[in-house]
Amino acid sequence: MEFSEAVPILKEAGEALALDSTGSTALIGGSDGSLSTFSVNKQAITLKTAGDGSAINDVIAYTQGNKTLSIVAKASGEVAVLDNDKTVATFKSHAGAATGLALHPCGDILLSVGVDKSFVYYDLASMAAVSQVYTDSGKEFVQFAHRSNKLTYPRLDMLSIPP
Repeated sequence: MEFSEAVPILKEAGEALALDSTGSTALIGGSDGSLSTFSVNKQAITLKTAGDGSAINDVIAYTQGNKTLSIVAKASGEVAVLDNDKTVATFKSHAGAATGLALHPCGDILLSVGVDKSFVYYDLASMAAVSQVYTDSGKEFVQFAHRSNKLTYPRLDMLSIPP
């Protein structure tokens, strides 16, 4: 089975799906809060964490040194960094669901957005929340424009971020 054939199966199993930078591992965030790791080479789920009941709305694979960590945005408002099944850091900045995550091209800046109409910056090198900014509308999705300090939202709102 090719990975492209497995994606619909994996997506049915979860709420969020992400590939690591090598394309060899997929992360699947479940509606029950579980996180599964799918090996493309083995064509199998190699790890599944127990769910906590809070749906994973978004997931990112983050490479730190020679490790790949999972970062999840949850319906509870929590943003968590996981190393396999161990929690490395937990942030509880959002008053409602955390709905989207974006990793800056530099690799050490994370941004989360939520229904509380805020976005939160995190410094992944120190595993700390740095700043929280409130806007006039909630966002469900966010990403950094390729090789840029600009954020993009579904309605193409743009916000410049200092380097």
